[in-house]
Amino acid sequence: MMKEYLYIDSDDDAHQAKFKVSNTPRIDYLMNEKRFDEALVEIEQVLKSDDDCTNWNLKGIILDNLGRHEEAVECFYKSLGLEASIETQLNKANALYDWAKVTFFPEGNNDKALQLINNALETLPESEDASEYYFLKAEILEGLEELAESHKNYLLAHTEF
Repeated sequence: MMKEYLYIDSDDDAHQAKFKVSNTPRIDYLMNEKRFDEALVEIEQVLKSDDDCTNWNLKGIILDNLGRHEEAVECFYKSLGLEASIETQLNKANALYDWAKVTFFPEGNNDKALQLINNALETLPESEDASEYYFLKAEILEGLEELAESHKNYLLAHTEF
């Protein structure tokens, strides 16, 4: 995850140094400690006064880590509605991928999993490696007994890799 920073510098020529200050140091700490429930409480407080794209993106990351993929995707959607960002687009694609995985196995809802992985592939920035996405799509198609399409996606996964 890329972090957003607030850059602070001095107008005084004698103090040319710039330094980084995290906008959400407490949340960063909680996430690094994998205390996502607490981080969620913190980001919800932040969003009450600072409803910006960075905070919606951060909430989406937290929710995805909690396995609340549908809610995470909604947060990424809100973030992208405020400002287009490749980072948020990638986070949304990853949340859709995670959601497709748990929908495929253990839930066994292949049709919904296929829809989710297709959405993930559409969302994934072109610059990113899509091999895992195509591999999961191939497995889902195999589960749906669409063997020709499954084989095609295994080949796409191999080519991307």
